[in-house]
Amino acid sequence: MKSVRYAVAVLVLASGAVFALAQDVVVLKGGTVVLLKQPWVRRGNTAYLTRADGTLLSVPVSEIDRDATA
Repeated sequence: MKSVRYAVAVLVLASGAVFALAQDVVVLKGGTVVLLKQPWVRRGNTAYLTRADGTLLSVPVSEIDRDATA
């Protein structure tokens, strides 16, 4: 019974780690990493980013480091 609880705990922790790694991020050219709650939206030359805490941030698309973000 103890080993089953241990296995469940390991599974829960592992799935939490995978979720954290799968979170969307945007890297700006200055090196700032922005954790996102949802994928960013482009409207014209502006990118709208909804941060993990729910705040909205708008930045010029030209400020996004596309290689680092991909």
